[in-house]
Amino acid sequence: MGFTTRIISPDRILNQVTGKENLFENLPFDERTRSIIRASQVPVGVLIDKGFKQADRIFIPIFSSKDDFLVKYAQKWISNSGAQITLIDTGDQVKNRPEIKEAIRAIEHVAPHHIQLSPETYLNTDFLKTQDLMVVSFKSWKKTS
Repeated sequence: MGFTTRIISPDRILNQVTGKENLFENLPFDERTRSIIRASQVPVGVLIDKGFKQADRIFIPIFSSKDDFLVKYAQKWISNSGAQITLIDTGDQVKNRPEIKEAIRAIEHVAPHHIQLSPETYLNTDFLKTQDLMVVSFKSWKKTS
């Protein structure tokens, strides 16, 4: 499973977000996985396991205006496990979409200090090392490649 080291390496994520490197250029999915994703009529998650143990600190980058559905998943993680969620608005999607801002405010109202919108628009290695899980939409994943 050496491919997970290349994909989820904090240095690679940092280089991708800063534009130095394309993080997802070689999708590691086999044809069967791609077929399931294409044919599915319901949300599908793909976990690339690199020693995953818990989801206490979850990082969600918002790359596109269509990533707003990820906020609903953030709410579920907070409600079900008390996770700490950090959102990064890489393209001012949250800033420009009041409905996303309002969804974040509603979560903060119900569960104070469990969700935060980072003022940073870039990632650094130290931040990524503190996170248990990164959640990104498949469309944004593909778009970044």
